[in-house]
Amino acid sequence: MKGLVSLLVSFLPLALAGPKALGHVNGLSGKCFESEGSGFSCDAGPGVVVWDPDAPCGAGKAYIHAAPNAGTAPMTAGAGPTVHKYFSATVTNAESFASSVGKCAQSPVATGPATSWQVADLSRGGKCTAEE
Repeated sequence: MKGLVSLLVSFLPLALAGPKALGHVNGLSGKCFESEGSGFSCDAGPGVVVWDPDAPCGAGKAYIHAAPNAGTAPMTAGAGPTVHKYFSATVTNAESFASSVGKCAQSPVATGPATSWQVADLSRGGKCTAEE
């Protein structure tokens, strides 16, 4: 029993660790970040949505990570490919995505320039490389 308690206590910091804040999406363009499980969060700004088309949501859908007047969902690349490409952009009806944060939804359509970056899930063998 003592060994089990020690093992659980050793994983406690990982379980309590929240996503690491990366700052505003404008500073993320072209970068790749490696996650050990808790993932990353970002600041999007008014009228901007953050989404992940590499999540296993089905054709024409994406996992929504941030939207106006809503919280954020961590970017972990936790399912599907081990490296995901995330996008942020001003979109039509951005506020309508608030109820979809943390869920799959119809992929947003950018009405302005999009910013993109990548997250690799180290726990599943993902890794940032120069080619990505």
